[in-house]
Amino acid sequence: MITVHLPEDLAREVGIAPHSHHESRQSLGDLLEAVDAAAPGLLRRILQAGGELRPHLNVFVGERLIGREQPMSAPLRDGDEVWLLRAVSGG
Repeated sequence: MITVHLPEDLAREVGIAPHSHHESRQSLGDLLEAVDAAAPGLLRRILQAGGELRPHLNVFVGERLIGREQPMSAPLRDGDEVWLLRAVSGG
């Protein structure tokens, strides 16, 4: 199982719990597609038209920040925790 953590407002928008458990998947893209199937609208809220992550969104697998270069191919393992967090910016 993989645990997905979403910001509460995003989880509410797509109708899923902020912390949800999903079957293990090989990649972040596979996992997010499965979550989107259960909570339609998630992908369009976190991805830009070209499939890149939105600029003010950070994705972590455990403590590892997933980079902007091909994030959907980031590998996953059973037991991973995936965090989608809005970036904090400003002054």
